[in-house]
Amino acid sequence: MSAVDEIRQNLLSQKGVNPKPEDFDVFWETSLKEAEKINTNVIIEPARFLSPVADCYDLYFTGTYNSRIHAKLLLPKERKQKCPALLHFHGLSGASEDWSFYLKYAAGGIVVAAMDCRGQNGLSNDNCPVSLNTYKGFLCRGITDEPSRMYYRNVYLDTVLLAKTVMGLDCVDENNVSVYGISQGGGLSLICASLVPNIKKAAVGFPFLCDFKKTHSMGLGGVAHEDIGVYFSYYDPLHENEDGLFNKLGYIDVQNFAERINAEVKWFVGMKDTACPPCSQMSAYNKIKSRKELLIYPEYGHDTMTGSNDIVYSFLIS
Repeated sequence: MSAVDEIRQNLLSQKGVNPKPEDFDVFWETSLKEAEKINTNVIIEPARFLSPVADCYDLYFTGTYNSRIHAKLLLPKERKQKCPALLHFHGLSGASEDWSFYLKYAAGGIVVAAMDCRGQNGLSNDNCPVSLNTYKGFLCRGITDEPSRMYYRNVYLDTVLLAKTVMGLDCVDENNVSVYGISQGGGLSLICASLVPNIKKAAVGFPFLCDFKKTHSMGLGGVAHEDIGVYFSYYDPLHENEDGLFNKLGYIDVQNFAERINAEVKWFVGMKDTACPPCSQMSAYNKIKSRKELLIYPEYGHDTMTGSNDIVYSFLIS
């Protein structure tokens, strides 16, 4: 047995430890119904960026708590009546990539929509009122309020509204829409694929937002998970509410959504990843029941693997 085969065997045996709230399914069905009732007030405006292969637009829609969400939208100039589409989600505290990053997909006849996560470094805002601070990130934003105010709960619904908006475009085949992202974007891609059942493909790299309790217990996670430690330091130094905190985080833990995914999944994992440890990622991967493939990179951490961009492109363009 090769070293990679041994690694694979170990990864496929991993199980998650973060709890799943008893009312998880009811909570998310209620949340999805809430999202369906939102007047999204979609506005599509020509962007300043020009390309010979795509018509480029700024797309805006209203999400939960009346937040305005922005996405870059690229329509192939030479497009069929109904095109496939790709939704892209960026990494933590970032924003959608430069327009030119997406042109390879538009040149292949794919409509692209790249969302800016609310309140991060793009053009989307977050109007949800919350208690406490957000000194070190977003995981614990809204954690002491009702679950509907948790930051990622609302970002997850933004991914759903983006998907529905793109699927409603006249030029898009609603049954041929895929998702793509790495780190936070990988987690959001999996969430979108779970909450929008007709997503066709999901390409994800070392996804964030999986098994918070395991990552915290290992002392790993870096900046992405740092606000959990900050929460305990300032608000629960004796960990008297540790179980309650991780149960609350269970509402947004990707592993608890994984069984809902119907899309074909291609997943990249670096075995030296300390930001999103492989064992935390596998808590979600091992629960996916649809067609899936795990690509293991023993020498890589939380960074782009050589050749992976080409693999993703070939997967999504086919």
